[in-house]
Amino acid sequence: MLKFNLRSYFYILIFTQVAFLSLPALSAELIGQTMSGGNFTLELSSATKPSSPDGIWGLATVTYKAGKTTTPEVYTFPVQAPPVIKKIAFGLLAISEKNGGMNGSYNVTFLYPGDEGLTTIGGVESDLDNGKYIEINRFSPKWINKSSETEMADLIQSVSKNRSGFIGSDGNQALDNAMIFFAIPDLMNEIRKQDSLFSHSYTSQLSNEVNSSIANLIRRKFLGKSVSLCGDDQFDVFVCKLDKRVISVCSGNMNGAAVLEYRAGSNRKIELSLSKQIDSNYVANKEAESFENGGYKYTVKFGNGGDTSSTGVIVERKGTIVSSQKCQPEMIEPYLIPRK
Repeated sequence: MLKFNLRSYFYILIFTQVAFLSLPALSAELIGQTMSGGNFTLELSSATKPSSPDGIWGLATVTYKAGKTTTPEVYTFPVQAPPVIKKIAFGLLAISEKNGGMNGSYNVTFLYPGDEGLTTIGGVESDLDNGKYIEINRFSPKWINKSSETEMADLIQSVSKNRSGFIGSDGNQALDNAMIFFAIPDLMNEIRKQDSLFSHSYTSQLSNEVNSSIANLIRRKFLGKSVSLCGDDQFDVFVCKLDKRVISVCSGNMNGAAVLEYRAGSNRKIELSLSKQIDSNYVANKEAESFENGGYKYTVKFGNGGDTSSTGVIVERKGTIVSSQKCQPEMIEPYLIPRK
């Protein structure tokens, strides 16, 4: 009886290990066109990695075949969560990994499908806090070659020309599209050379229709020369650089109430901070906002009417103007109040 039980135990143990090591792989296939109009097929497969002490969820394999090549390219790389492959705007592909839910991370690797092979323009890794994106950083995938300088230059020109494709009907795709700016840090400046109002209109639409926290991070990183005095838990409503100081109007919460805060300072040090409550029906796209402290009134001119010649801050004391300063050109375009 003991011999039978022992043998059964080993059979069960071996069966369990084989079954665990043979977990079914997740797979997806895409068929599309390369950047130059040729045809390609791409298959992504992944499987969990058993007993992983390094925190890696598993391994993924990409098989890519383009044009008339007979031998496909095969890439294998670690992933932190089940990967998803999708087509996004501008002919690019994206492999995304979402790990940890509302307080986890969301990583995207952008792929450039070419006739000569598959390359990457880079990837981004982002951290979430209760569903809000609080930080997005660029990284270079090690498992695949970078796109060439010529490919990147052509891509930037194509994206700039077809910039209206950044927001589509699919909210998830629009989210990945927005992260392209972090993968290609020079892209925003190139687009603004062709359309100076793009950054304002795009981030406003992104905030209202897709995700306001990503819209805020785009403004904070790529506009205004990174001079904002707003905190990490606030949204940049308006930021501009005066002669020697910086002024910021920030939206956030204080003791559960929505507030606007005026901040002034230099070298990222806050020298003056004034706040006031706003209600849930607060209207954005105002041309000015005022804050009071003692006998002083600080009026920030946003320039939302299109005339930025008066954009800046006016300080009054008992109705008399004691100071009037205008913003330098590197201001962040207003106006962004979080919506989604």
